[in-house]
Amino acid sequence: MEGIPEAILIRGIKPLEGFDTMKIRSGKTNLDFKAGSGPGNVSKLLGIQIAHSGLDLCAKNASIWVEDNRIAIEPTLINITPRIGIESAGEAALYPYRFVLPKDF
Repeated sequence: MEGIPEAILIRGIKPLEGFDTMKIRSGKTNLDFKAGSGPGNVSKLLGIQIAHSGLDLCAKNASIWVEDNRIAIEPTLINITPRIGIESAGEAALYPYRFVLPKDF
C-alpha cells in the first residue's frame, strides 16, 4: 500500500516447476541448487523486474502474485535470526526478521 513501508525480501527459492522458463531467464542450461540462491537470482528466475515494485501481490488481477500451494512446514523448524549486513540500522539490526527454512525442506 502506498505510504506504508512494508516489504519481504525473498533470498532463495527451491523451484518445483517451470524449469524450462527459468533456464531461459537465467541463460543456463542446467539449474543446480544454487540457481535460486540470492535475491538477484530469485528475481531473474521468476521474471520479477523493477516495474513490479509496489504491486499488491494479493490482488486478483496482478501480473505477479503469491500463491498458497498448501506446502506446510512445522513452525518450530523455521529458524528465526536477526537480519544480516545491516549493522548501521542500530537497534533495528537486532530485530528477529530473518526466517530460514531447513536445507532439506
